[in-house]
Amino acid sequence: MIHLLIVDDEPLLLDIAKTYLEKTEDFTVDTAESAREALEMMETTTYDAVVSDYQMPEMDGIEFLKTVRGSGSDIPFIIFTGRGREDVVIEAINEGADFYLQKGGQPKAQFAELSHKIRQAVSSKQAKDLYQTIFENTGTAMIIVEDDTTISHVNEGMESAWGYSREEIEGRVKWPELVLEDDVGRMLEYHRLRRIDPGAAPKSYEFRFINKQGETRAASLVATMIPGTKKSIISLIDITDRKLAEEELQRSESLYRTLFESTGAPTVILGEDTTILWANSAYE
Repeated sequence: MIHLLIVDDEPLLLDIAKTYLEKTEDFTVDTAESAREALEMMETTTYDAVVSDYQMPEMDGIEFLKTVRGSGSDIPFIIFTGRGREDVVIEAINEGADFYLQKGGQPKAQFAELSHKIRQAVSSKQAKDLYQTIFENTGTAMIIVEDDTTISHVNEGMESAWGYSREEIEGRVKWPELVLEDDVGRMLEYHRLRRIDPGAAPKSYEFRFINKQGETRAASLVATMIPGTKKSIISLIDITDRKLAEEELQRSESLYRTLFESTGAPTVILGEDTTILWANSAYE
């Protein structure tokens, strides 16, 4: 069931819209005769979508939309009006309207189209909310990178890994700016391959990044193209401690071999079955 708020200064249209939409059994409809009244209703009631006229006294549909978006709400918002000016359409979309629908024509066809747009906007919002929930709560550091490598979204895990807040990163920083200079060329090549031939690009690779404290960290990265877009969703695991442990092991083995070879005494290492595993030069 979709809880809908319709705003229009024509009471007759409100009655017709409410009657038609509630017949479909998909909608519960509240109405308001002004944007001011609608804003008051939205303070106490949660709605799934808003349908608003454009030309209304005191506050028109665009100002109403700006106020709603300015409050931080991303509720689906449809402008439903008799005005068909192109500049109004463009402004509505630029201010965050999901759809712009003109009044007129046969009421049955008109309200069928309106109900379709409402369902489409609500479904899109629900899918976006689900995606956002997964993105934020996956337990892995993740970002979304645009085609030009601009970082558009950062989750809490990545904020923790980098030390930067999302406000410092989102829309402001390109992915290569945070990668160690020696690794940038390789990273950009992987990004290019993902765009032109995702199947040929490695799904994971290692690189080094610089956190806000100026530390160099090692990371394992998995990148996937978001279907239907040129965006990549990237998950990152900090493997700095593992890499340091591997390097320490290599140094220890190297030191051990050096001591083994330079001891001066013929020396071997035997397995449990007395097989000679290692022999130094003096033993040879």
